[in-house]
Amino acid sequence: MPKAALLDSGSSLNFLSRAFVEKHGLLPHKGPMVRATLADNAQLTTDDVVGLTLEFGAGGAGAKRFDIECYVLEQLSHDLVLGLSFL
Repeated sequence: MPKAALLDSGSSLNFLSRAFVEKHGLLPHKGPMVRATLADNAQLTTDDVVGLTLEFGAGGAGAKRFDIECYVLEQLSHDLVLGLSFL
């Protein structure tokens, strides 16, 4: 899974790239339709959502885990974008 993510305080939601979802065999479910405006002002819509558990730390008892939902988008500069809903 991703070793790095883009923290984006300008995004209200979390996003995963479609390429990442397909590469790792993740199965999206349908959520509410959302419209995302990218840094280049391109607008994309999606209702595909993937649940993830993020783990920070070396693992074991000291690790911090967060369950999040990410909307799946076709065109992202990073595999994972963490927005305000995570921050």
